[in-house]
Amino acid sequence: MQWVLEMLGGSDASEDIRSALVTNLGTCLQGVGGDEAGGDCIMIAGNDEPLVLDSLHCTMCNTSHSASRLLEALADWKAYSEGLVDWVLGKSPMERGEWPLRHMLLFCEKIAASADRGRAANLFRQLLCRIHASSIETFAEEKNVLLKGLRVVLVVFGPNEFLAMLSFLEDGRTQQRVRVLCVFADLNMNVARQALSDLARCLLSIIGEDVPDQSTLANFLERRYARSEHASLGEFSQTFGYLQTIMKPAASDGGASQQVAENLKDFEKKVEHKNLERKQKRAAVE
Repeated sequence: MQWVLEMLGGSDASEDIRSALVTNLGTCLQGVGGDEAGGDCIMIAGNDEPLVLDSLHCTMCNTSHSASRLLEALADWKAYSEGLVDWVLGKSPMERGEWPLRHMLLFCEKIAASADRGRAANLFRQLLCRIHASSIETFAEEKNVLLKGLRVVLVVFGPNEFLAMLSFLEDGRTQQRVRVLCVFADLNMNVARQALSDLARCLLSIIGEDVPDQSTLANFLERRYARSEHASLGEFSQTFGYLQTIMKPAASDGGASQQVAENLKDFEKKVEHKNLERKQKRAAVE
């Protein structure tokens, strides 16, 4: 086992040798009598786990192109243990884009099945980190898989954990903040009434870095939907409709919540008025 792990983690072997090493790894993982049947995965035996984690530690410190081979092999065999999950959550390779997404999905499913709220919330935050930090091109490639993983673990923890996610709407450049906002809408995240004021505060926070003196909400409205020719922004934009729905209960609460609700309402009126003017001009021409 140790030899196979070392070879996978550090050797620059040919594809044929790598394939043989991956096969041998599966044999080692399944060949220990104390293994627990995992059904949809291979449960790493207790006496194997330290070897796997030590090899991962050495592998992640290796900057050569062969460093990902062990990670890919473990993902191929769907290797799983709580110790492996804790190691990954502790080292955060997911948010840096270093951990295979197919293995991440396995973690999400197993954590959701065990209803482990702590690990689920931690994993959810790290997936959001990956979304927040990704380039536009990388996010476009990974979006569907990441959303699937987020949906799986989202059901485990309640709306109170939503507060820990709001920092993603206050940090980073414009496209990062708006991207996370759209992900919240894609997930249709439930927001407790007491958290709406915090969400509103984040939406009204000034970006400053690349769009001076403009809030996240204002940038989202102006850049993404100001030119809409639809009669209702709620029909055109899932994210706009999501914001309208979740902010409606706090529309009369005062403060930031009421301001956001009024901004959404005012902006939709402006778009409807703009579309009406377009229709009248077209009718006059005809």
